[in-house]
Order: sequence, then C-alpha cells, then structure tokens
Amino acid sequence: MNENISVTSLAASSSGNAYYLKCGTTEILIDAGISAKSICDKLHGLGTDIANINAIFIFYEHIDHVKGLAVLSKKCDIPIHMTTPSAIEYTFKYPETKNIVEHDVNYCCKVGNLTVTSFFSS
Repeated sequence: MNENISVTSLAASSSGNAYYLKCGTTEILIDAGISAKSICDKLHGLGTDIANINAIFIFYEHIDHVKGLAVLSKKCDIPIHMTTPSAIEYTFKYPETKNIVEHDVNYCCKVGNLTVTSFFSS
C-alpha cells in the first residue's frame, strides 16, 4: 500500500532543528533541537501530540539537535535512535536520558510503516 509521507519542519536553524514526519499512523521526530515544550506546542499546532510519536531519530549529539531530548525522555516513553558514537557522547553529558536505542553508523530500522536508513556524507 502506498501512503503519503508528510514532513514538517518544527525548527531548522543553527539554534535548533526538529522535523515531524507522518506516514499513515506512524509519526516520528527527527532531532529535538528545541525545547521539549516548543516541540509539544508545535505538534499540538499540527493537530497531533507527543504521545503519538513512535520514535525519535537523532542526526548527531550537538545541542542544536538534542536540546529538548532529555526532557522528552523523562516525560515520554519514546525510543530514541542514534548511532553508538553519538550515544556515547550524548549520555556522557546527559546520563539521565532513557530509551536510547544505539545503532552502528550505517543502519536501517523499521518503525511502524516507515523504514529509516542512515547514511554518511562527508
């Protein structure tokens, strides 16, 4: 079955990045580089809720990609996908973060009806 994928930028700048993707009933976030409150508010504005998010994928551990992640982890039971090198760096700074799913640098994983494949670009 073909389903439309919608992608919405919640924030896209050097001060914060966060994207919302929806495909059928599957909803994911890519990055959480703005406050958890801002993410939740922006999701509400789109007619959805953080409770509907099936997974969060993090590009890498810089603050403009993870600013709201520790709070989201504390408040929500959402798997957080990141590469092992990013997870090591991130958890050194934010050891209280839970639900981290570590992957090799090149990985492919399925969440609902989406398949997410990493890639490295130099």
